Amino acid sequence: MLCRGDPGELTGAGGASYCIHILTRLLNPKFFVMKTFRISIVLALCFFATSFAFASPTAINPNSELRKEVAKLIKTPELSKKGIAETQAVITFTVNENKEIVVLKVVCESEYITEYIQQSLNKQKVDADGLEAFTEYNLRVAFRSEKA
Repeated sequence: MLCRGDPGELTGAGGASYCIHILTRLLNPKFFVMKTFRISIVLALCFFATSFAFASPTAINPNSELRKEVAKLIKTPELSKKGIAETQAVITFTVNENKEIVVLKVVCESEYITEYIQQSLNKQKVDADGLEAFTEYNLRVAFRSEKA
């Protein structure tokens, strides 16, 4: 309700003038311009925030130098001792300003492989060309048991 009170109470001079004041304020072009401007700024900020929030990490080229260095650091886990024939993992990591790997997430079926990858890679130095500090990288690795 735009006006305070019941319509029956608007018979006095105070009630009617209050309603007129509200209506003139709402119909003022400056009010609409400022309101529209504020809403457009808020929508633009929301759009940019969501676009950065859903930015996907950089996938690593299979032939890249970084992938080869990460593969050397992981080495070969003892899958047969843990009863694992084969498995895959997706590693999300970043490289800090000291060129050290910081593992952000490892997605794998096996908890053993997840912990093994985190211990093998976290805080290890890499010296690959074209590294950007604090860029998220995705790397998919596959493991097969030698006895499989």
